[in-house]
Amino acid sequence: QTSKNLFFVKKSIVLVIALTTYNESFASNGMISTGYGQNSGLSGTSIAMPLDSLTIASNPAGLAKVGSRIDADIRIFKGEATNSFLSETNTNKIDDIVLIPEFGFNYEKDDKTNIGLAIYGSGLSAEYKNPILPIPGLDDSSSSISVINISPTLTKKVGSNLYLGVSPIFAYSMIKTEGIPGKDNTDDDATGVGLKLGSIYDINENFSLGATYTSKIKMSKWKKYENDSL
Repeated sequence: QTSKNLFFVKKSIVLVIALTTYNESFASNGMISTGYGQNSGLSGTSIAMPLDSLTIASNPAGLAKVGSRIDADIRIFKGEATNSFLSETNTNKIDDIVLIPEFGFNYEKDDKTNIGLAIYGSGLSAEYKNPILPIPGLDDSSSSISVINISPTLTKKVGSNLYLGVSPIFAYSMIKTEGIPGKDNTDDDATGVGLKLGSIYDINENFSLGATYTSKIKMSKWKKYENDSL
């Protein structure tokens, strides 16, 4: 049990390297994972069964269940794909390895209050070893978009069985393209804010119910890609 009198007197430091390929069963919702940290393999069940402080990304109420701790996570995502543009003879191959770092911590202030922070992200990337079209002078083609979320969190225990959590989301998004016909090589960024709410109710020692709500993140407009379809 972590001491409640001294901040992180007995702290738990967890380093997880998750190897993710298309052949493995890690769930995602588009480019957004349905679990982070040790919760990454649980998909939606992590909403009611938190394992570490990165539960903030799934359900902020879960901080009440994990104790004071620090967690660091590095995902290694390997993606492979083959495609063609305009002609079947114009074949292009993607073979990417992407590192996705994540971080979280939780401070159990007392038996009813937890304060924490999570930094986690999502994104897509495609890097070719050649131009996607046989146009003279065209650079090797690549594109990437990534989003970093920073979420400070407060969790409160209400009564003996109910836990509530609130987590504002501060988002920073980056996009970069190279070797795209008709588009100069450039990068761009945008910022946004949102909100995540969560709850966990313990039915008994073996069963819990979890619920979470995430608002739309209102992002600023791209400056260099404002009129492009992405």
